[in-house]
Amino acid sequence: MGKIVEIQNLTLSYGEHVIFDELSLQIPENSFYTVLGKTGSGKSTLARVLMGLEEIHTYVKVHGLYLNPKNMGKIRSQSQILFENPEPEFITNNVLEEIAFPLQSLEYANETIEKEIDVVSKECHIKHLLSRDPHQLSAGEKQLVALAAALVTKPKLLILDEALSMIDRETKKSIWQVLKKYQKENNMTILHFTDYSEDILEGTDVLILSEGKIVYQGNVEVALQSEKIFTENQLELPFLANLSNKLRYYGTISSVEINLEKLVDALWK
Repeated sequence: MGKIVEIQNLTLSYGEHVIFDELSLQIPENSFYTVLGKTGSGKSTLARVLMGLEEIHTYVKVHGLYLNPKNMGKIRSQSQILFENPEPEFITNNVLEEIAFPLQSLEYANETIEKEIDVVSKECHIKHLLSRDPHQLSAGEKQLVALAAALVTKPKLLILDEALSMIDRETKKSIWQVLKKYQKENNMTILHFTDYSEDILEGTDVLILSEGKIVYQGNVEVALQSEKIFTENQLELPFLANLSNKLRYYGTISSVEINLEKLVDALWK
């Protein structure tokens, strides 16, 4: 499997404040990583680096291309990044036009554009908002519109920087399923940057950042076996993992369970 992100010895500072000191990282294609860390850990800066929004002078590759001005057009044509507040990125006064714009830029036929908008607007629960002005929506609705406009292009790399934080819990549950479907069907890599530990249960892998350093990278279920990884970096274990670890300590169950039904079954055995 190829690498969609390759970083070697990234050093980045704001004045005298060092964000990264020789950070190295590789992310495989078609993976679903949660990038977890408290505020100030370097999460958002890393997300910005990957889309060429920070000035760097080091080895960074995205989609196999060196991150430099010459390649930025190609890199961004295959990538999408969404921020917590997407409003500054809106370029129209109509939700339907906002979603249509990236497909129009790619010269899709009108019939195809209509079909794609119908599908993605249903999946993102915004079909009833298509005639609205995106600037006048609630924070959660704005995030859903931005997500639909990103997914409609089926990018190879989707970066979410706290981009689902304002969506209500029930809608967010279905959005996770939509993201997993798009990832599988389109060989998409998802990097979800967040400080909310519960969200790591939705991805397959986790990257934990602390003070600009990678303190863990690997499988989610392996990470959840160790409460120490989280507590040492001022993070909370997801509720079910925390409960499972306590039950394991007393010998009630033998492994960490992150699925409620499986945890109940383990308790009844």
